[in-house]
Amino acid sequence: MRKYYFSLATNQLILALTLALSFSWATVAQVGIGTTTPQAMLDVVASDPANPTAMDGFLMPRVSSLTQDFQATAVGTMVFYNGPTGTGHGNMKNTVYFYDGNNWKNMSGEIASTTDPKVLYEYDAANKGVVFWIDSEDPYHYKIVSTLEFSIPYGSTQNNNPAECDEHMCSAGKLGGFERTKAWVLAHSGVTNSAYVNSMAYYYDGTSSPGSTALGWYTPTLDELALVLQNLSSINSALPAGSDNIASATYYTSSVEDSNSNRMVGGLASGTFVGDYGSKTNSYPVRFVREIRGN
Repeated sequence: MRKYYFSLATNQLILALTLALSFSWATVAQVGIGTTTPQAMLDVVASDPANPTAMDGFLMPRVSSLTQDFQATAVGTMVFYNGPTGTGHGNMKNTVYFYDGNNWKNMSGEIASTTDPKVLYEYDAANKGVVFWIDSEDPYHYKIVSTLEFSIPYGSTQNNNPAECDEHMCSAGKLGGFERTKAWVLAHSGVTNSAYVNSMAYYYDGTSSPGSTALGWYTPTLDELALVLQNLSSINSALPAGSDNIASATYYTSSVEDSNSNRMVGGLASGTFVGDYGSKTNSYPVRFVREIRGN
C-alpha cells in the first residue's frame, strides 16, 4: 500500500488529489493532506485545529437545484444546496444533501421537496378535500375530508343481499378507518358501490358518483370524525363552491362497528363531541377522509 502526503501550505489540494488518483490503477493508496500518517483513504487535517482558518475547511460541490436528471447518479453522492429557500421553495434548506438511491435527503433525513407543504383548513384541489390534520413531524403527511356529504345505510338486514351486515362484524380486529372500510368491501362483494357507506367511501373519487378505483378514501374513525366536527367552521370556510357544509347538529357515521347490528356515530352536543350507537340499516350522513403522504 502506498501513502501520499501533501502540505496544506502549498494550497494545491486539487493537484494533490489528481496525482494521487492517477496512481489508483496500480495500487491502493492512502492520501494524507496536512498529515504524514493518514488514517483513511483520504485524511484531511487542519493546519491548526485550535485556530482554524477558512483554508482548513472542505468545500464540497454546491448546487442551486436538485433536478430529476441530477438524481441519475450514485447512491451516497453528497452536495451542498445553496439555492432559494422559504415560501415557494418547499422545505429546501441551505445545507448538505445526500442521495439515497430514491430521494435527496438532508442530514436530518428529511426528503427534499420544492413544493410548499399544506396548511390546516386549506383546500387541496389536487385531491379534492380540505386539510383537517397535519403530522407534526412531517408536514407533507396530512389528512383531508371530502367536500361532499352522503346519507346512506351502513348495511342491510335482507337475507341473500350481498350487503347483509346484521349477523357479523365485518371489520373485527381491524385498526384504522381505511382497513375497516376495506374489510367491509371485501366481505360484501357484489354490492352497488353507491348504496352503502363503506363501498361508497372506498371508491369515492371526489364526485357524487363513485368510481371504480380505490384512491385511498375511507369512512372515518371516531377520533377523525371528532376532529372534523370540532373544527367544522374552519373546514366549511375552506370548502369550494358546490360543496356540502358540515352540519353542527347532526350525527355522522364512523367506520367503527359496536356489534352485529350497530355501528358508532358521533356528533356535537353543546360544542362537545359525543359518540353514540346507530343501527347499521339506518341512514346517517357521512363524510369521507383520506390520508396523504406527499414524501
